[in-house]
Amino acid sequence: MVLSVDLYLTPLLFKNTFTTSTWTVLKQILWQIWIIFTIGVFNFLYSASFLGFTNYFKAFFIFQFFTLLVGIFPVVLVTIINQNRLLAKNLKMANDCNNDLPQWDKPQLNDEIISISSENNKDIFEVKLSDLIYVTSFGNYIQAFYRSNNELKKIVLRNTLKQTEDQLKDVHCMIKCHRAFLVNKNKIVQVKGNSQGLRLILEGTDDEIPVSRALSKGLMQVVKA
Repeated sequence: MVLSVDLYLTPLLFKNTFTTSTWTVLKQILWQIWIIFTIGVFNFLYSASFLGFTNYFKAFFIFQFFTLLVGIFPVVLVTIINQNRLLAKNLKMANDCNNDLPQWDKPQLNDEIISISSENNKDIFEVKLSDLIYVTSFGNYIQAFYRSNNELKKIVLRNTLKQTEDQLKDVHCMIKCHRAFLVNKNKIVQVKGNSQGLRLILEGTDDEIPVSRALSKGLMQVVKA
């Protein structure tokens, strides 16, 4: 009964927490621990209603210990199966993306100059579109990575990624692949997959850019748009 509540009722009551796009390995582990804990609590309450205990505090921890002892094996098994399932799924998606890479009709990037300004417009960064690789955020700042004289360089501006995205909304080759990353889609040379999701390998850098789960399925459609 407790397991049914955990697996069916709880996700309905807390839909935002259980969305696939925000689900992580840490949440999976905490969720499994919660299931074991609630089953242990129910076992304790059920037994206490019939048997009674002289030391309820001690009995509670004994029930939790044995529930954990029994439950840890299926929990580990389920977690491993789930991670392998996600790995196979993401590897297939990455492989499908890579199969399409040679077929891309990438437009030749011209020498168009684009501008990225700071929050108060005090600082303005201008770069050729063909040199800009990606933009990432950290705190109240952004970092723009670009190539100059065959070297990878970066510039830091005080701004948010949302405001930067608005500034580049007319630059169609700059796409948002993650809440913290904007990438030049014409710089994508490879897509990798693991149990956590997809990652992009970009021309001119060794960095691997994460792709959010919400965008993974439609990655190629977004890139080709």
